[in-house]
Amino acid sequence: MRQLIKRSLRIRLLGIILISLTTGLLIVGVTSYFQFRDFLYSRVERELQNYTDLSLFYLNMDKFVQKDIDYMKAYADSIAQILDCRCTL
Repeated sequence: MRQLIKRSLRIRLLGIILISLTTGLLIVGVTSYFQFRDFLYSRVERELQNYTDLSLFYLNMDKFVQKDIDYMKAYADSIAQILDCRCTL
């Protein structure tokens, strides 16, 4: 009878320990999940910000090229003339 009582107490104690561990791991897991989710959200937000900045840079570059297209054409023509002169020497 004593062995049966000791055994049932051990089983109950193991059950309590397992429940405590499971609850602790669940709490740690949920906390880790939220930290990981926040990390992913912040990383995606940074990547989108980089992409947005890059897009704005290219839009501004297009405006710059359209605004100064005559200057750019003259610059390209002068480089072509210099290269042409060097090739014919």
